[in-house]
Amino acid sequence: MTSKPECPRPLMDLSGSLCNLDPLTTQPGSLVTWIGSCVLIPCKINSYKGYPLRNISLRWYFQPRYDVNDYTGILLYNSSDKSGNIQTRSKTASQPAFQSQMDFIGNLENKDCGLKISRVRKNNAGTYGARLIAFYNTPETELKFFLNATVKVAESPPAPRMEISPNEIRESQTTTVTCSVPYHCSENSLGLFVSGLKWKRPPSPIETSNNGVIQTVVAFSVAWEDNGKTLVCSLKQKQKVLSRSAMKLDVKYRPKNVQLKATPGGSIQEGQTLSLVCTVENSNPPVSEYLWYNDGQLMFEYRNSPKIEFEAQGDQHSGDYRCEAKNSVGTQPSNTHRVDVHYPPKEVKIDSMPQVDIEEGESLVLQCSSKGNPETHYQWFKQPLTTVFKDGKQLQFNVVRLENAGAYYCSAGNMLGSSKSSPVTLNVQYAPKDVQLAIENDQLPIKEKDTVLLNCSFGRSNPSNNIKYKWYKANSRLPSKENLLNFPANLEQAGDYRCEVCNTIKCGSSPPVTVDIHYAPKGVTAVAEQRIPINEGNRVNLRCEVASANPEVFSYRWYKDVAQQPVDSEAAELTIYHVTSADSGRYWCEATNSVATSRSQQLLLKVYYGPRNISLSLERQVPVTEGMDVSFLCATDANPPPYYFELYHNKEMLLKASDRILLLQKVKVEDSGDYHCKASNGISTGKSQTLMFSVSCE
Repeated sequence: MTSKPECPRPLMDLSGSLCNLDPLTTQPGSLVTWIGSCVLIPCKINSYKGYPLRNISLRWYFQPRYDVNDYTGILLYNSSDKSGNIQTRSKTASQPAFQSQMDFIGNLENKDCGLKISRVRKNNAGTYGARLIAFYNTPETELKFFLNATVKVAESPPAPRMEISPNEIRESQTTTVTCSVPYHCSENSLGLFVSGLKWKRPPSPIETSNNGVIQTVVAFSVAWEDNGKTLVCSLKQKQKVLSRSAMKLDVKYRPKNVQLKATPGGSIQEGQTLSLVCTVENSNPPVSEYLWYNDGQLMFEYRNSPKIEFEAQGDQHSGDYRCEAKNSVGTQPSNTHRVDVHYPPKEVKIDSMPQVDIEEGESLVLQCSSKGNPETHYQWFKQPLTTVFKDGKQLQFNVVRLENAGAYYCSAGNMLGSSKSSPVTLNVQYAPKDVQLAIENDQLPIKEKDTVLLNCSFGRSNPSNNIKYKWYKANSRLPSKENLLNFPANLEQAGDYRCEVCNTIKCGSSPPVTVDIHYAPKGVTAVAEQRIPINEGNRVNLRCEVASANPEVFSYRWYKDVAQQPVDSEAAELTIYHVTSADSGRYWCEATNSVATSRSQQLLLKVYYGPRNISLSLERQVPVTEGMDVSFLCATDANPPPYYFELYHNKEMLLKASDRILLLQKVKVEDSGDYHCKASNGISTGKSQTLMFSVSCE
């Protein structure tokens, strides 16, 4: 077996490495303890170049030193001693004490090489070294390692270290206090406790013990009242305080209890001096800036001053005042203080143009405004009267009338005085009034073919210029734009007329006027109520109809045939109760009003009657001999003419024909005898007298 040469190594090397290979480590390399306590020197054995170490041998020394080939000193532990007792290389007077204090608490199989010192005394302070001999790799190579650590022994426990976060503490902000003490032993029950503040709800501390440090962390919210209070961290063993540290809190907060005070007070006369002071009870850091506000508006001219003064002027200085005190933490407003500057009314005015043009019938509100304090009362006057027209800030006309026209002004007053506005003239405009339409004809009534003259006039109008006229017949607009309208009188022009007179505002309308044109009866017609022709003996009604007439017809006359003889009737109707053929003829009527008489067309009255005055005779009055052709003539009076004729011999019908001449051919002697004929026209059938007919032999 060969041994690897060892790297040179200073005695107080605390890095825990050998030639930067780190097979043996202790962390931390410097430990602190105090008399009566204990200390644990942590030690770990690691692999070397990735190879595990075998056949490990470990020795602990107090105050080690390098002597030629190896380290030496007071031997505290040797793993080669199977008894596990503390070993020494030389005997000294301190050895028994070391033997009762030192305890190897490591386990080489677990690569733990820790050493514990109990009931620490002052002489335990110094350097402790661990010598490691081991083998690795194949073939086996011997390695030697050395590591030392320093133990410092204090007379008493150190004061806890206090740290606060964040560095600048602000009110209502979560603040963390960390209290810690180095401690490298676990056999004594130690604790760190933070006190000094009155918490509504005590915070829950977080306690840890890692890497040779015990630590307590407390998080809490600070109030501005905690500024200047002392925070204490105590190291206790059971209830006994071993050491403590204190820290004075510097809590930053915005200004507190900011107050605004006014002199002489809330009410002040215009022209007096007003003094306002902004006071702050507490502030950390101190106030760096003052801001002043009136009705929410920043008063730039008084910035950074805790006190302001000025001569009070009307509405300019009336309002709600407040101040704000500001530091690097924040801003705090004061209470609001109302300042009322009293002064008589001024700037009295009517919120309108000097002249108000308004249409009749509309609504109008005139508003009086002014500046004044205390409260102003208003009155309205109508010139030239000096009596109060109306009280109140508004002058309201729900419906403007003509009598409301005129000049108005308002007066504003309070306990300090009064003032009045300039007048406003109310110009009430309206459409033309009293619009009339008149018929200007010299002779009335107006008759057809006369000329109609209409005149449109009005009484008053505002405005009175640019007057225009409009004409209407019923609802139809007429083209004329003048005040006079004329047209020929005829039936189509009769009706209701009206006119409108218009100014730039609107139009006024006249009542309608009826143009009544008189004319003779028109459309005179004679009509029969029954169907014509009419059968004899029936009743017939003839009526004289008039399509139109103005004025109405007051008399009628009936005429028949060309003789123009008046029929005995002056009524519109002519009734023949039992019509006869004598009533047949042409009838017409006349209708008369105050203008003229008009005649109808002729009406042909046809009366139908049956055959009458029937006679039978021979067409030729010659002797009749046997073998001749004989023509009989059946004559009659009938309307309409007969449709057929019949010839009878001794009551026996011989012939029937549509003609009144009836032919009897080749007569014989035995044809002699009594003959008669019949005629029929659909109304009735008539019979003639008997005719003696004689046929002689040849």
